Amino acid sequence: MKITAAFEYSVRVLVQLSRLPPDHFASVRSLASAEGVSRDFIEQIMLQMRRAGLVESFRGVKGGYSLALQASEISLLDVARAVYGSVFHSPCQYVKDCGTEPEGCGLFEVWSGLGARIEALFA
Repeated sequence: MKITAAFEYSVRVLVQLSRLPPDHFASVRSLASAEGVSRDFIEQIMLQMRRAGLVESFRGVKGGYSLALQASEISLLDVARAVYGSVFHSPCQYVKDCGTEPEGCGLFEVWSGLGARIEALFA
C-alpha cells in the first residue's frame, strides 16, 4: 500500500478538527493555511470525508467543517476507505485474464490474508 498525500492530509485535517472546541467549525481556508496546501486540495479531501460520514459541513459566515463522530470512533481504516475505497488492492483484482477462478488460484488466499491483516492494523 502506498500512503498518498491525500491520505496523509486527510488524517492531518481530521486531527485538526478533533482539536476544535464543541460547536466550532473550521473553514477550508483555515485548514488549507494550517497545512500549507491549496484550498482546492482540502475541498477534495473534505468532500471525500463528508461522503464517508466522517465530517459534517455547515454553511454560513461561521460555517465550515467539524467531525461527524467522536475522534475516538474514527480509525485509519475509515480514512483509508474514504480515500482509496479499500486499503489493500490485491493484484488478482487487476488481472482479468489470469485463467483461473479466485478459488483455484494458489495466491488468492495469500493476497486475501495480507489484505485482512493490513485492514486489522488500520482498524
